[in-house]
Amino acid sequence: MYNQLKIKLATQGQADNIIQNSILPNQRRYQEIALLVREELNRPSMYRWPLFPSAKPSIPVEERIKINRTLHGLPETPPDSKDGKSNPLSLELKRRINGKPIMSFDTLGAIIPWYFIALVHYRESGNDFSRHLHNGDSLKNFTRKVPAHRPYVLHAPPFSFEESAVDALIFQGKKDGWNDHWDLKNMLIRLEKYNGFGYEMYHGVNSPYLWGGSDFYSKGAYLELKENNYKTKWYGDEISDQVGTAVILKRMEQLGKVTVAKS
Repeated sequence: MYNQLKIKLATQGQADNIIQNSILPNQRRYQEIALLVREELNRPSMYRWPLFPSAKPSIPVEERIKINRTLHGLPETPPDSKDGKSNPLSLELKRRINGKPIMSFDTLGAIIPWYFIALVHYRESGNDFSRHLHNGDSLKNFTRKVPAHRPYVLHAPPFSFEESAVDALIFQGKKDGWNDHWDLKNMLIRLEKYNGFGYEMYHGVNSPYLWGGSDFYSKGAYLELKENNYKTKWYGDEISDQVGTAVILKRMEQLGKVTVAKS
């Protein structure tokens, strides 16, 4: 579907605006979060929580990692690294597919493409850094929508976007069994599963979470109930007005901003 994807003309301008004004200016921040996820998973489990309590956007990610390893009584660099560079050869290889080693989310830590995080962030909250990456709830409290009562940290609200995002990605990655292969197929499956397969499973509709604004989606949407915005209801004639993540990803490739492996 992705290769045959046609972006509607009106949607193309909207996608370009999202890319230029919301995604690319925050690329470094998304990259930092990907590094922090990997670092969090590479720490011994007894030191996993709380997440980096000293995290502040103004502190460079490399320094932030050193500070928090020191806080937890760990050396500034992981035991399996030299000069701060990760050594993936020391990690356990779980299995192989087509001759390629597959490392589990737990052993490798996440090598999550920064634009995957950016795409999820757009769909969940319009790239609003005052809201949880899990589901768009306010960072002033724990999440109330599914998944509820996140992030799993040992302090009360409010939370930084970084610590919430790390929690969201670790939670989702473990739940869905992510590995280190981020080709197009895996990327699209993980994006859709982040929101859920309900569109296709229960209604035979391509999910707007991926395909909104393309010729693969026309109508049908889950909308929050006015009397209880923590619950949703299916409306067959409603149209999701958000641009789909596959559409934005395709446009980013067309603009030369990213390159996604196709196999």
